[in-house]
Amino acid sequence: MKQTPPFRKLGLLWDEPDLKDETFLEFIRGSDRYRRSWALARLLERAPLNVVCQLLSLNEIELALKETKMKPQMRKAWEHAIQYWHKTA
Repeated sequence: MKQTPPFRKLGLLWDEPDLKDETFLEFIRGSDRYRRSWALARLLERAPLNVVCQLLSLNEIELALKETKMKPQMRKAWEHAIQYWHKTA
């Protein structure tokens, strides 16, 4: 079983003092649309690429972009990356 990434140490949960790394991961993988959307946006906007790729496949990243509200510049960067990866895969 893979170890839960250290989201707190990565700075993703600095403003959520009571949220544990494991709970954040449950939000990412869970069915609660509001929590999932919030967690995915935070992950995509703030986490290093290697952490995102450990947790989400290319298809999951594409779906996450459709279900989250993100900063426009971050969304554009992810959309560009996805296009590039599709061309080079």
